[in-house]
Amino acid sequence: MVGDGEMRSSVEEKIEELELKNTVTLYGFKSNPYPYLANSKVLCMPSKWEGYGLVAAEALVFEKPVIASPVGGIPGIVNEPCGSLCKSKEEFVDVLERYLNDIAFYEKKVKGARLRASELDNFPQYFKLLMDTYYTIIKN
Repeated sequence: MVGDGEMRSSVEEKIEELELKNTVTLYGFKSNPYPYLANSKVLCMPSKWEGYGLVAAEALVFEKPVIASPVGGIPGIVNEPCGSLCKSKEEFVDVLERYLNDIAFYEKKVKGARLRASELDNFPQYFKLLMDTYYTIIKN
């Protein structure tokens, strides 16, 4: 896991409780997270809230499918061809397991990530999407 915050000690406790110390590594904050993203298979964002969700767009540039909660700006970035939007812990587990075990499904999502990144690589469209997201948040 890359990133840091006030829940780090809770995450460490959960890793200990589930005996995942040999499976999960907490890298903390990294000023350049891109090498970690480039060397990953998917981006998993089980966020309870999110702003625009820039990291999702960045993952797509690296051709990484995104598994995320449908919060904030994420639904405007992640669509079915490039990833999955999950509403429960169980759904995250099921979807992640499929990404890791079904090679044909995974490759289809990688291809979708590549296509979605090229669609998002359009500054006027990106700016409009960003502004629409901010206006939606402000109105709510």
